[in-house]
Amino acid sequence: GERRVTSTAYLVYVALDESGRPTPVPPLELVSDEERRRAMEAERRRAERLTRREAEDASRAR
Repeated sequence: GERRVTSTAYLVYVALDESGRPTPVPPLELVSDEERRRAMEAERRRAERLTRREAEDASRAR
């Protein structure tokens, strides 16, 4: 059969320490232009998400 890309996804992992709490991890080492481009896009999506969340919180507080 024919193969087609039907969707893409971004996964978020959280590192946990021995007691099951979130713990910091070293930053990604971005080597290629493609990796840098994708990291910049991820930061843009994050900023948009936070802005949207802040606006939603502000509208609920009214």
